[in-house]
Amino acid sequence: DHRDLHVRSRRQRQMCIRDRFTLLGRCSEELRKRVAAGWGKFHSLWPLLGKRDGDLHKRLQLFDACVSKTVLWCSESWLITQKEKRLLQSTQNIMLRKIVGPRRGQNEDWISWVKRSTRKALTAARASGIRLWHDAHLRSKWHWAGHVLRMTPDRLARRGAVWRDSQWQRSEEQLPGQLRMRRPGVSRWFRWEDELRRFADHKNWGSWQAMAQQRGRWSGISDEFVAHTRLW
Repeated sequence: DHRDLHVRSRRQRQMCIRDRFTLLGRCSEELRKRVAAGWGKFHSLWPLLGKRDGDLHKRLQLFDACVSKTVLWCSESWLITQKEKRLLQSTQNIMLRKIVGPRRGQNEDWISWVKRSTRKALTAARASGIRLWHDAHLRSKWHWAGHVLRMTPDRLARRGAVWRDSQWQRSEEQLPGQLRMRRPGVSRWFRWEDELRRFADHKNWGSWQAMAQQRGRWSGISDEFVAHTRLW
């Protein structure tokens, strides 16, 4: 009946917004889902985004409010590889070229046109205050890390963030060998906090967890963290 259909549609909506993380691929499946959803939103809005006689600033603002927000949903929890970071950047560049990029010259080769149109698209995007996806992911991760570390110790997010983190690892290394916890597997996996820890080492902090307790100072360093991490 109508009530069953309503319950079923609600469950389907809940499944559509659920994160997808796997042990082997980590965030790769979730990232592919986010990029696919972004393309779907982009194509649905193309009659407005691709309207060349419309105001470019407003079209870019629409892109940022709808497409970028779809792709970056819950991006603060991502743990992505360099290849996946390049996927984010290249996908946004393609979309921006379609919106902003000039038409290809008659005798212009394809690579030259891609470079020229990408430069123009990124210049227009920055002028309109459009978020670059990789930078936005790092910035949201930075603010989320500070928010989580200021939670009370009993909160699940806080417990998950500090479970076997760098501080725990240093304390374990000080124990006798027979008392240390053994990590599964033979290789060390890249952890969610590693980008934060490397930046803390760069700043000569004793611990990024301790610095995160200082809300004002932590929020003011987000741009520096993004610039430093982008160089890897």
